[in-house]
Amino acid sequence: MKIIPVKIVIIHWVDSTYYRIETETIEELPELPQPRRLLSVGILICEDNHSITISQDTDPIGTMNRLVLTIPKVSIISKEIFTKKIKIID
Repeated sequence: MKIIPVKIVIIHWVDSTYYRIETETIEELPELPQPRRLLSVGILICEDNHSITISQDTDPIGTMNRLVLTIPKVSIISKEIFTKKIKIID
C-alpha cells in the first residue's frame, strides 16, 4: 500500500458560451454566446502563468488523464487547491 498526495482544485470561473444540450429546438438557441459563471472541480494536472488544467480521472501515478479541462486564468474568478493523501492498494 502506498500513500500519495492528490491536489484537488475547485475553480469558480466565467465561460462565454452556451451548450446545445440546454436547448430543445434550433429556435431556442441564443443569438450570441452569453457569459456563464461555473464551478469546476478536478485533479490538478498543470498550472502555469496562462491556465489551469484539471482532470476528472487519473491513474495513481498521474501518467494518464481522462476528461481533461483547461481553464484560462483570465476567466478565473477564484480557486482553491486542497491536498489530500490517498491510500493506493497495489
